[in-house]
Amino acid sequence: MEEAFFSNEDYVPEKLAKMLKVFSNTPEEAKAYYDIIMVAKKNAEKDLNLVIWLEHHPEVEQKIIFAFSRSIRKIEKERNVDNPKGYIYKSIYDLLMDEFRTPFDATNTPYFYNWLEEKD
Repeated sequence: MEEAFFSNEDYVPEKLAKMLKVFSNTPEEAKAYYDIIMVAKKNAEKDLNLVIWLEHHPEVEQKIIFAFSRSIRKIEKERNVDNPKGYIYKSIYDLLMDEFRTPFDATNTPYFYNWLEEKD
């Protein structure tokens, strides 16, 4: 079960899987953490009205890893976080909102193509 969760790159990106393995005692705990990250991502996508592909943004994936690890360390060190899952969620959600809040247009992102400006 553990190997199936952590080595399934179609389900969990490799860098996130490695991070989850470090901070989780069981595959179930890792899956619970991963679910929190994915809910935060899904809600950020909904609020921003766009799809976030972590495969296209490795720097954002790395920032998620840093935000998650800081959250876990704060939860373990200070022990005064009333809702640890909510704290992790809010850290990831806020990060994604900050990263993707800037409106995209054809001039500032390589992921969109402006068909109206196509030259024959």
